[in-house]
Amino acid sequence: MAEEKMNLQANETAEVEVEATAAEAKSAKAEKRKGEKKENFFVRLGKKIKKLCRDLGSEMKKVVWLSKSETKKSSVLVIVTVIAIAAAIGVVDTAFSTVINFIAGLIG
Repeated sequence: MAEEKMNLQANETAEVEVEATAAEAKSAKAEKRKGEKKENFFVRLGKKIKKLCRDLGSEMKKVVWLSKSETKKSSVLVIVTVIAIAAAIGVVDTAFSTVINFIAGLIG
Protein backbone atom coordinates (compact mmCIF):
# COMPACT_ATOMS: atom_id res chain seq x y z
CA MET A 1 0.00 0.00 0.00
CA ALA A 2 2.81 2.38 0.91
CA GLU A 3 4.61 1.54 -2.31
CA GLU A 4 1.51 2.37 -4.32
CA LYS A 5 1.25 5.78 -2.63
CA MET A 6 4.90 6.48 -3.35
CA ASN A 7 4.49 5.44 -7.00
CA LEU A 8 1.36 7.60 -7.31
CA GLN A 9 3.15 10.61 -5.81
CA ALA A 10 6.16 10.06 -8.09
CA ASN A 11 3.87 9.89 -11.14
CA GLU A 12 2.07 13.07 -10.12
CA THR A 13 5.39 14.85 -9.57
CA ALA A 14 6.64 13.72 -12.98
CA GLU A 15 3.42 14.93 -14.64
CA VAL A 16 3.70 18.35 -13.00
CA GLU A 17 7.34 18.62 -14.14
CA VAL A 18 6.41 17.70 -17.70
CA GLU A 19 3.59 20.26 -17.72
CA ALA A 20 5.93 22.93 -16.33
CA THR A 21 8.55 22.14 -18.97
CA ALA A 22 5.92 22.31 -21.74
CA ALA A 23 4.64 25.64 -20.41
CA GLU A 24 8.19 27.04 -20.31
CA ALA A 25 8.82 25.93 -23.88
CA LYS A 26 5.58 27.58 -25.05
CA SER A 27 6.40 30.86 -23.33
CA ALA A 28 9.95 30.82 -24.75
CA LYS A 29 8.51 30.26 -28.25
CA ALA A 30 6.02 33.09 -27.78
CA GLU A 31 8.78 35.47 -26.67
CA LYS A 32 10.93 34.49 -29.64
CA ARG A 33 8.03 35.18 -32.03
CA LYS A 34 7.46 38.61 -30.55
CA GLY A 35 11.07 39.60 -31.16
CA GLU A 36 11.30 38.61 -34.81
CA LYS A 37 9.05 39.33 -37.74
CA LYS A 38 8.05 36.46 -40.02
CA GLU A 39 9.72 36.59 -43.42
CA ASN A 40 7.78 37.24 -46.60
CA PHE A 41 6.26 34.13 -48.25
CA PHE A 42 8.33 34.60 -51.39
CA VAL A 43 11.55 34.97 -49.40
CA ARG A 44 10.83 31.73 -47.54
CA LEU A 45 9.92 29.99 -50.81
CA GLY A 46 13.11 31.23 -52.44
CA LYS A 47 15.21 29.90 -49.56
CA LYS A 48 13.50 26.50 -49.78
CA ILE A 49 14.07 26.31 -53.54
CA LYS A 50 17.71 27.31 -53.11
CA LYS A 51 18.18 24.58 -50.46
CA LEU A 52 16.44 22.04 -52.70
CA CYS A 53 18.76 22.86 -55.62
CA ARG A 54 21.84 22.67 -53.39
CA ASP A 55 20.74 19.29 -51.99
CA LEU A 56 19.88 18.02 -55.47
CA GLY A 57 23.34 18.95 -56.75
CA SER A 58 25.07 17.17 -53.90
CA GLU A 59 22.95 14.05 -54.40
CA MET A 60 23.62 14.00 -58.15
CA LYS A 61 27.36 13.94 -57.43
CA LYS A 62 26.83 10.71 -55.45
CA VAL A 63 25.07 8.90 -58.33
CA VAL A 64 27.01 6.09 -60.01
CA TRP A 65 26.23 6.32 -63.71
CA LEU A 66 26.33 3.32 -66.06
CA SER A 67 28.83 3.22 -68.89
CA LYS A 68 27.68 3.63 -72.49
CA SER A 69 27.98 -0.10 -73.25
CA GLU A 70 26.04 -1.08 -70.11
CA THR A 71 23.31 1.40 -71.04
CA LYS A 72 23.07 -0.06 -74.56
CA LYS A 73 22.89 -3.64 -73.22
CA SER A 74 20.17 -2.71 -70.75
CA SER A 75 18.18 -0.83 -73.38
CA VAL A 76 18.32 -3.74 -75.83
CA LEU A 77 17.26 -6.14 -73.08
CA VAL A 78 14.25 -3.97 -72.20
CA ILE A 79 13.17 -3.59 -75.85
CA VAL A 80 13.46 -7.35 -76.52
CA THR A 81 11.52 -8.15 -73.35
CA VAL A 82 8.73 -5.71 -74.26
CA ILE A 83 8.45 -7.19 -77.76
CA ALA A 84 8.37 -10.76 -76.39
CA ILE A 85 5.67 -9.94 -73.84
CA ALA A 86 3.62 -8.06 -76.47
CA ALA A 87 3.84 -11.09 -78.80
CA ALA A 88 2.79 -13.46 -75.98
CA ILE A 89 -0.20 -11.26 -75.11
CA GLY A 90 -1.14 -11.11 -78.82
CA VAL A 91 -1.05 -14.91 -79.14
CA VAL A 92 -3.16 -15.39 -75.99
CA ASP A 93 -5.63 -12.72 -77.16
CA THR A 94 -5.98 -14.36 -80.57
CA ALA A 95 -6.47 -17.78 -78.98
CA PHE A 96 -9.17 -16.55 -76.61
CA SER A 97 -10.88 -14.64 -79.41
CA THR A 98 -10.93 -17.77 -81.59
CA VAL A 99 -12.33 -19.92 -78.77
CA ILE A 100 -15.02 -17.37 -77.91
CA ASN A 101 -16.03 -16.98 -81.56
CA PHE A 102 -16.22 -20.78 -81.89
CA ILE A 103 -18.42 -21.07 -78.81
CA ALA A 104 -20.61 -18.18 -80.01
CA GLY A 105 -21.00 -19.94 -83.39
CA LEU A 106 -22.19 -23.12 -81.68
CA ILE A 107 -24.73 -21.29 -79.55
CA GLY A 108 -26.05 -18.83 -82.11
